[in-house]
Amino acid sequence: MTLTWTAATGFTGWTVGGYSVGQSVTSGGPYTYASVGNALSSVRGGLSNGTTYYFVVLPEDAFGLRIATSSQVSA
Repeated sequence: MTLTWTAATGFTGWTVGGYSVGQSVTSGGPYTYASVGNALSSVRGGLSNGTTYYFVVLPEDAFGLRIATSSQVSA
């Protein structure tokens, strides 16, 4: 499964340096995060048919600090 998203735009002086994708089988988490670098998509492997997965995308600053959270989506 491939997740895609639009680029986050920085404000008040911060710049997006990359993204992490959070994945869970429970709505609202807890999420397991994987850094995907400065990409606007991520291929998620190892998923089981018939299981609902929940995802969030977190933009990170140049130091790798998570600075925001997207809305949750499911598939």
